[in-house]
Amino acid sequence: MDYCAQVKAAYALRWENPRIVSTGILKTTDNRYILGSVFGQLSDGIWENNESLRDFGTYARTHKSEDEIEDSFLSIEISTKGFNPYKGMTDKDVFAFIADKIKKIVDTEKRHNIEAKEKYAWKKDNDFYSEYLDAPISAAVELRKKLLELSK
Repeated sequence: MDYCAQVKAAYALRWENPRIVSTGILKTTDNRYILGSVFGQLSDGIWENNESLRDFGTYARTHKSEDEIEDSFLSIEISTKGFNPYKGMTDKDVFAFIADKIKKIVDTEKRHNIEAKEKYAWKKDNDFYSEYLDAPISAAVELRKKLLELSK
């Protein structure tokens, strides 16, 4: 088996029998992009050189269900294999962790764009587009708020 096939087989194995964490939050395009961007930033984005955070992006992803009704709500798929930083976390812990990272991504993007920092104001009516989250900041504020409510 060549190396590429080995990597694909290992990746497929990682996602056998995953833990599904349902949020009950509608899966809008913005919410889906924000959640996917959080995992992307953790695995190979702003935290790619941080070994303590990188695996959080590698062992989780947005969940795609075959059931049309179930798939209309945002869910998180967490691998149950290997060294997995989510293993000891409750659903509420996962929600709080992701909510924290949403805000930190916007704060980091703001620091990287110092000349336009006022455009990154953390407000529910700020429709400035976050390139790091692939969505407007207003959508990030709303999703973070809902996740924090779920984490209580």
